[in-house]
Amino acid sequence: MNTNTLEENLDEILVRTGIVTIEQMHDAVQTAHNEDKPVELVLLETGLITHRDLVMALSIQLKTPLIDLKRHKVYPEAKKLVSEQLIRKHNVLPLDIINGSLAVVMENTMDVGAIDDIAAVSKMRVEPMMAFPEDISKAIDSNYRTEAEVRN
Repeated sequence: MNTNTLEENLDEILVRTGIVTIEQMHDAVQTAHNEDKPVELVLLETGLITHRDLVMALSIQLKTPLIDLKRHKVYPEAKKLVSEQLIRKHNVLPLDIINGSLAVVMENTMDVGAIDDIAAVSKMRVEPMMAFPEDISKAIDSNYRTEAEVRN
């Protein structure tokens, strides 16, 4: 049985996965309410969660695959569909072409502007996937380093 329901919010996921306790979440909710901040920001500021914890929880909430870029190859046929400039602008990385769609890792899979831009230039349907922002940046640099060096 799938315990991850559509109604499950980020706070519930963080507790259910054991990243924070119910008590810690309760305290963070109170602080967030008192300081008029998002709960996730309070959790980050207090060190109860990391950015990686937040991305993992978002991946669960959005039912979007979380890709480990240290283990996935970037296929040249996907890479050549989107310019380096656009890739760096949106901090995204085309990974592969799967069933006629361009699989793209991005930190914010809800960024409709980025998805639309990529779909327009690639002329393909975009399948957004999540990855950690710092991993995306490193993968972009490693996949485009040689091209930048050649131009210099």
